[in-house]
Parts: sequence; structure tokens; C-alpha cells
Amino acid sequence: MLLLKHALAKNTRSRYRLDVAKSLRKADEALVQLQGRQQAYDLIFLDLSLPDAHDLEAVRTLVAKNLGIPIIVMTGNNDQATAIHALNEGVQDYLVKGHFNPESLMRSISYSMERMSHQNQLLALAHQDMLTGLPNRLSFNSHIENVLARAARYKSM
Repeated sequence: MLLLKHALAKNTRSRYRLDVAKSLRKADEALVQLQGRQQAYDLIFLDLSLPDAHDLEAVRTLVAKNLGIPIIVMTGNNDQATAIHALNEGVQDYLVKGHFNPESLMRSISYSMERMSHQNQLLALAHQDMLTGLPNRLSFNSHIENVLARAARYKSM
């Protein structure tokens, strides 16, 4: 955490507010709280050694929420296989603690946000008819899946 604060403090072009959650549950609560106020985080830094999530469990949990927020894993685990798995699960970047400097961190942030923006644009294009701009069948099926999942979760119709 200190590495991240130090690297962000060295950036003179932009100022960042850093909220820290010491568990996946606390992070989820913070995300829900902001969502209720129609706000969102610009970026999520995720450590793989949270007390209530092991290995890539936190990655899977956050990616499954489909937040549209770029996720950068920042961990002490310098295992290439884990990094590849994390990227395949949907994170935008994987940084190893102690192996980056403020400039490479800012580059990672910039690239991650740009990749997520492009990914969101592609997703939007995939869910609308190119001629009319109206939602297509894929969009309908996705919406139905979300509605059914919500109904099952809250045991409602």
C-alpha cells in the first residue's frame, strides 16, 4: 500500500484519492455504497492476498460483477502463470510489488483505463443493431439472464 501511495504522490500531473479496503467484503461494500450514489471508482488495485479471498478468487468475484472498472492486480507474487490466469480472468494489468516505478505505474493506469474504455465500446457495439442502434438479441438475452439471476438471488418473481 505504501508503494502505491508513494508512486501516486510522485505524479504531479494528476491527483488521486485512494480508498483502501482490507478485505474483499469491505471492497464490495465500498463499491455498493458508491453505486448507490451514482458514482464509481476509476480504477481498482487488487492484492491477491486478501484475508477473505485466496489466489484469483477476488479477481473472479470483482470481474463477475461486471463493474466496467479497470482492475490492476498488484501483488508480491511474481509467478507468470498466475499473471496470465489473472489477465485471462479479465484484469487489465498485473504488477509485482517492488518491480515498478512511478512512471511505469502511471503508464499501467493509463493503458488499463484505455483498454477498459475500448472493451466497453466493443461490448456496447456487440449489444446493438448496427443499422438502427436498437438493442439486439444478444442484449435481450443478456438482460433476461441478469433479471433471472436477480430474481433467484432475492427469491422474487
